[in-house]
Amino acid sequence: ESLLASSPTSPRRRGWLEDLLACVDGERALDVAIRLAESAPEEDELWDGAEARAREVGQAEGLARSHRRVLSGLAVRAAEGDSAVGELGERFGRRAVDWQEEWFQDDEAACSLMLATVRAAPEALWAFERLKLAYNAAEKWDDLFELYDLELSRTTDNFERIQLLDDAAQAARDFAQDG
Repeated sequence: ESLLASSPTSPRRRGWLEDLLACVDGERALDVAIRLAESAPEEDELWDGAEARAREVGQAEGLARSHRRVLSGLAVRAAEGDSAVGELGERFGRRAVDWQEEWFQDDEAACSLMLATVRAAPEALWAFERLKLAYNAAEKWDDLFELYDLELSRTTDNFERIQLLDDAAQAARDFAQDG
């Protein structure tokens, strides 16, 4: 426990956690693997290991919570202007959404992860497009229009802005027909 609670910036912590991981199994190994992966979100092999352990013990929720924490943190960093987050945010967001959809039948949670992905990585068009479809299908017009506002606030290219505004106008017409 003291090792797991130690400072994530300690230069030796990762090696010690890897050694600990080799000595434990079951749910304890999953807990160590998740904490190890969280300490280095950019390292795919650590997440692959955590996912493998979660599958071994049939415990998906802890890893799903970890995905949400990390993706939320990446979205905050992006909002603060950290431009280095984009590629990691897109890759990690895809991983988180894939895990969510593999284990759970919770469209709200998947949408929440996609929205965090869009916030962390503006270039994650797959997340934006899937969210548009999900919000439209569920007739979540406020969420859809907020999504368009978010994209419009980050887009400087006039052609992209025109396309977004045209899509938003079509969604508004759909909303008016439903009302």
